[in-house]
This record gives sequence, structure tokens and C-alpha cells, in this order.
Amino acid sequence: VVTVLLLYLSYYYDISGKRVGRDGWYNAVLVFLILIAGLRWRVGTDTIAYLARFYHIYPTLENFAISEYGLGQDPFYALINVIVKTLGGRFYMVQIIQATIVNVLVFKYIKRHSKYIFTCVLFYFFINYLNYNMETMRGSISIAICLFGNDYIMEKKWLKGYLLYIIACLFHYQTLVILLLPSLYWIRFNKYGIMLFVAAFVTGFFLKSIIEDYMFLLIS
Repeated sequence: VVTVLLLYLSYYYDISGKRVGRDGWYNAVLVFLILIAGLRWRVGTDTIAYLARFYHIYPTLENFAISEYGLGQDPFYALINVIVKTLGGRFYMVQIIQATIVNVLVFKYIKRHSKYIFTCVLFYFFINYLNYNMETMRGSISIAICLFGNDYIMEKKWLKGYLLYIIACLFHYQTLVILLLPSLYWIRFNKYGIMLFVAAFVTGFFLKSIIEDYMFLLIS
């Protein structure tokens, strides 16, 4: 149903150029996607692990100590769970909050950068919707925040960009890698840039073969 709706809206508004009701339908699709993800039941392999953490690991607010949730423990995501649990909520409320954050940011970003908004949402729905909303729940919040951080960095608004990167890190620690990307902006697509990327690829390949067996220690 969502696919058919998005195909029709893409044709009606993006291809035919109609304007009446465009924003209303855009917001309606946003609500549909939030509710589908938020009200799902045990869809997504990672969702099972998130369920177990919510009911058996995360404490209530009176027992929550931020010192126990350092950067590698994704403290902001943990805090969402803790607040919902303290208020007597169920895990589907966490799903709704997560889906709202991710999809609102993605939809806002699409509208900022493209006039073909329904076509962009259609591709998002096909390619990343299930993964962002039903698998990598922590990581997708981080990714959605980094979209806007990247814009600020491209505009050389370094403080705002890095502030968003840091907030994203508090949802998922792997965002730390993103903090290094602005340092690569001086690279140009010339022979030196190509040589650097080839060298990085070869180096990464050999490093992977050396430390692959120890990666689980870094993850834990």
C-alpha cells in the first residue's frame, strides 16, 4: 500500500508538478512510516536484542547512573529507554520515539535538498527504511543527525557541525569515525588523491587481515 501510494504521489507531484495538498501528503506519509515502524512487533533481528535490553538490562531513572554509560554504551539511546521504562511504558514507545526522530530528520533533509520529495522518499522506503527503523535503531539516529552535521561542515560552520557529530556519537559510538572525515576535505580528485585512496585501501586490507580476530574485543 505504501509503495503504491508513493508511486502515485511521485507521479502526481514530482512528475506532473501539482502543488495543491503536497505538504499535507508529505506529512501524512511521514506519519504512516513512523507508525508502521513504531507499532511493529518483533520485526527485525536487532529488535529482539533491543527488547531484551529494555526489559532486562536498562534500569529505571532512579537507578540510572550516566557514569555507567560511557561513550561506547550509547548513553543518549540508553536514556530514552530509561525514561520510557520509568514512566511505565512498553518497548513499542521506544520504537515510536526512535522512528519519529529518524524519519522526521530524514524527511526534513530530503525537503531541504530536493524538489522531488516523494521520489526521494520512495527510494528511501525501498533502500533504507527497514534497516534504519527496524534494525540499526541506535545507528540510524546517529546517521540522521550526521546528515545535518555534514551540511554544516560543508558550509564551514565547524562548531555546529562538530556539535551534531558529538550528539550523534552519544547515540552510537561508531560515529567517532565521522569526526575524522572533515580532515579529508582537502583531498582533491587528482592523481595524488587517487594514490592516497589506493594506499588507504591496501593498508586497510592488510590491517583487517592482522586484527580481524581481535575485533570482537574492541566491540565488547
